[in-house]
Amino acid sequence: MPNLTGYKHVLHGNTVTADTTAQVPVGSRAYDTAGGEWIYIRGTAATSNGTWVVYDLASDRTELLGRSGGFFGPVAITGTAITATQFGWAQIHGINRSASTDTVAARAQLYVDGTSGRVDDAAATGSTVIGAISLSADETNVATVYISYPIWYGTAFVAFI
Repeated sequence: MPNLTGYKHVLHGNTVTADTTAQVPVGSRAYDTAGGEWIYIRGTAATSNGTWVVYDLASDRTELLGRSGGFFGPVAITGTAITATQFGWAQIHGINRSASTDTVAARAQLYVDGTSGRVDDAAATGSTVIGAISLSADETNVATVYISYPIWYGTAFVAFI
């Protein structure tokens, strides 16, 4: 019978800090005071607070969420600008009040937007971000959202159903 282990306590930095070297193992998780869950990832170009990214811990790779190119998999919302040579925290569960969006209505399913790194409430084939809904209408392309370990399968998901 396998032994069980739990998450190590991570007491490093905060969600608005980017690190030039990894301060904790990539993939480490921590919780904010509101109960949101965050994961420590490698950055990518063109991120800022609220940018949606797709990450792959196995290959230590992160890219902006987007329909053109890239890959699909788990999705997170960055807490600050984390460039390709940096590391930082991205939210994977809970309420996020600074999510980058196109024009969205409150209480809507979210989809990959035509602009990389943000979401929209306009459906398109293969663009559903499973586990992500808006809680508010956007204000200047920023909305409050609820995420629960979001994932994007891209157009490959269409082949499964």
